[in-house]
Amino acid sequence: MRKNKMNNTNKLAKSIILFSVIGALSLLNTHEIYADETNTNTETIGQSRSYGGLTYQKTNVRYRKEWSNYTPVSYTVTTGRAGASISVNQSKTFGTSISGDVKGINIGAQASISSGVGYTLNVPPRRSAYVGFRVLYEVESGTRIARFYDGGEFSRNSYTVKRPIRGEYRLIYR
Repeated sequence: MRKNKMNNTNKLAKSIILFSVIGALSLLNTHEIYADETNTNTETIGQSRSYGGLTYQKTNVRYRKEWSNYTPVSYTVTTGRAGASISVNQSKTFGTSISGDVKGINIGAQASISSGVGYTLNVPPRRSAYVGFRVLYEVESGTRIARFYDGGEFSRNSYTVKRPIRGEYRLIYR
């Protein structure tokens, strides 16, 4: 009888441990999905966020890199037979630009890059040039979807975010 009682206690302990492990693993493996799972072309990034009675998500997110146009950051210099050097004398700041409604989704919009004053380049003989500065942007574009808590779609809009990564100087000849 005593041996039978020990076996039952061991079985009970093993069952409790097994169900605890299974329960913990199932909690670690859970995730909420708010996207329509039948649309295989939709890529959902990150977790949905709740705000003002709605949940928001990003879908169809694409990333690319894009250069801005050159912006003058110096005066134009015309050189003689000897050539000359030209220095940057204007500081320009390029920040993050956002188009479209991004309320409720995570967007890093605090980045900016500035051209520095004092950067010097050499202009060849008999040329007219100025120093230009351009910025490389990381561009994120996608669709923002707002849904009611029951899963029904409230609104949908496209958005684009351009974040500056780095800049470069170049002589621009006239």
